[in-house]
Amino acid sequence: MLKIWKRSLLILICLLATNFPNLVKADTVTSSDALVHFIDNKLTGKYGIYTNYLAKIGNDDTLATGHQYLSESSGYYLQYLAETKQNKKFRAFYALTKKTFYRQGVFLYRFDAKHPDKYQVNATVDDLRIISALVTYDKVNHTKKYQS
Repeated sequence: MLKIWKRSLLILICLLATNFPNLVKADTVTSSDALVHFIDNKLTGKYGIYTNYLAKIGNDDTLATGHQYLSESSGYYLQYLAETKQNKKFRAFYALTKKTFYRQGVFLYRFDAKHPDKYQVNATVDDLRIISALVTYDKVNHTKKYQS
């Protein structure tokens, strides 16, 4: 069975290939390298991983649109980095995630750079996903760096 991050990345690359055929070449659809390259170069911004590739702005505040950020995406990406032992990249992305989302002991579920104080609630499942990535990092590296 594929680990959760592998399944998530595979689903994402399939969606991209279906919806944006010019972005992902057919012969690279099965390559996780192509997906990681796309995330790093097309979906990552100053505060983390964008919610959407296209920077459309919607009028519906109930939906995360455009270049907003979700802690859920950060958690999945951190898990991927931890499991693939990309330690330097993990530490840098976790610092960015913490700077972007961490407020008063919890991670905000959503961040909009244009309205940084707008979404002041968290989603426990996203917090747990990030915590799981920290635990994974320590486990695969035989450290206690993130235990506290």
